[in-house]
Amino acid sequence: MQNLEKIYDFHNHVVYGVDDGSDSLETSIKMLQQAADQGVTNVVCTPHQFEPIAPTYPSKRQENIVERFNILKKSIKDRKIPIELSLGSEIMFFGNMKKYLSLPYFSINDNKKYVMIEFRLIGPPINYVDVFYDLVVNGYKPILAHPERINGLYNDRTNLIKLLKMGVLFQINTGSILGLLGTRAKIISKKYLENNWIHLLGSDAHSLNFRRSFSMQKGIEYISKYYPNVNLKEILETNPKAVINGEHVEVDISNINFEVKSTTNGINKLINKIFKKNKKLL
Repeated sequence: MQNLEKIYDFHNHVVYGVDDGSDSLETSIKMLQQAADQGVTNVVCTPHQFEPIAPTYPSKRQENIVERFNILKKSIKDRKIPIELSLGSEIMFFGNMKKYLSLPYFSINDNKKYVMIEFRLIGPPINYVDVFYDLVVNGYKPILAHPERINGLYNDRTNLIKLLKMGVLFQINTGSILGLLGTRAKIISKKYLENNWIHLLGSDAHSLNFRRSFSMQKGIEYISKYYPNVNLKEILETNPKAVINGEHVEVDISNINFEVKSTTNGINKLINKIFKKNKKLL
């Protein structure tokens, strides 16, 4: 296994009582002890976000999340659980995401840079490329949460490649890789591993139940054994650290062997411009 100084879990629901994840402080503490026992050193908490169309300022929901996050952070420190916590969000996709992004901790570590977005599992939204493009040109860096779980998304490879060329990061769940989240998710996660289209790794832990718990150790061991081409240090340490600090993460497009056809569409123009620029560096 590759030498790792840090292991970041980049997707989980360990902040208690705010979504369908941990139901209590006690459960959260046990979950984080479980993570620490697996060698996890850093946990990026990503509670679900379902804000109303017109979010209020200040957002009471966000205040509640931040308050419970700080309680959890102090509790594990008091118990000497050796994990460093950071806070972000997992935002459900919608048409005008810019309305929400100024709210506290809608971006990872509140850096107003990286935003993690999920699609409904039934399938990708029709206009997702346009919305992601709009975020990129406004200075945000989208992270697509568990694309391997979205029905039909991998078949939309032309648009997935557009996202990669825009610099969108893909976060994969260890539970998918291990088959804990169904056969389809396991098969599709294999495709992302083979293409080396993984930039961040997370457990998506919701509870202490084995299917939805921290499964980082087994996931890392599985990748190390069957996919030695995957740079574990990059996806478990270098990339997540850069995201938390709001720094640039390079998306490798060297294995993408075709260009999006040139049209008058601004998205394709931007993608091809980025692609040509990066191609010179290969």
